[in-house]
Amino acid sequence: MKEIIYLNTQLVNSLLAQTNSGLVTKLINENGESQSDSETGSEQASTSGTAGVNAGIKGEVTHAESETDSYSIVFSKSNRNLIETALDDYSLDVLLDSLKKDIKTESFSIGDIMLIDGTLQSYNFKTLIHAIEFKGISGQLDGYEEFLANRTKFDKLKEREKNLEKNKQLIAKVNGSPWNNFHLAKIMAENMDSLFPNMTLIKIADTLSICENELIRLNPAVLNFNNISERNAKVLGIVTSKFKETIPKDFSKAIKTDSIYRNVQNIFSNIILGSNHIIEQDDFVVRPIAIYFEN
Repeated sequence: MKEIIYLNTQLVNSLLAQTNSGLVTKLINENGESQSDSETGSEQASTSGTAGVNAGIKGEVTHAESETDSYSIVFSKSNRNLIETALDDYSLDVLLDSLKKDIKTESFSIGDIMLIDGTLQSYNFKTLIHAIEFKGISGQLDGYEEFLANRTKFDKLKEREKNLEKNKQLIAKVNGSPWNNFHLAKIMAENMDSLFPNMTLIKIADTLSICENELIRLNPAVLNFNNISERNAKVLGIVTSKFKETIPKDFSKAIKTDSIYRNVQNIFSNIILGSNHIIEQDDFVVRPIAIYFEN
């Protein structure tokens, strides 16, 4: 049984359409709902009288009138819904079975469909930014407000002023504060959030999957707690590229006018990911099809 974390249904169906005769992936169920409430009642009033026919003849004629006021209130509601149930999870199983001869589990090349497992680490940079802002709780964090004051002074120093003896103590306080790591992490997260908007990076073994947030089934908080779990997850995906270096050393390609637009984003992503030990040399970038726990 699979506990699916991420599933790109469109990519699953695209691959299925290219294998065998494809798969019917949608089932239409029609549900009818109706509600009916009614209330009825009546009110009746009667009057009667007696009259003699002749004085010498005993007899009575009784006359009665009856008035009835009746009412009926009926409330009726009928709603028909078409519920479309996509057989996504089943489609994934069919795809895995269809591609089992083509899926690689090691020695990947660019363009391969791969399947690998390992502990899961996720990086949602928007969530990280909000977490590090410490809004409303800065006064409860020991030494944090003092660090902010020192950091503000540090950021205002010009480069030549950093070498002055009177500023060296300030610089040492800032660099030596454990809160400085959170400050630098926030700067990193802000840059990565601009490079990977509305995306989460998921690292499994030597692969880095770039996942659209809307296709992730777990909310960010639950996904984040998996970072402290030793539970193995599997990633099925297409290998798109490979990190040749943890931190690029040659920037000559990036500064050329004809290639700057193609390479700058990749190089700076590589620098931030590598310097923060999110990736290692020879890790693979993957376009994920599915990421899941298998029970």
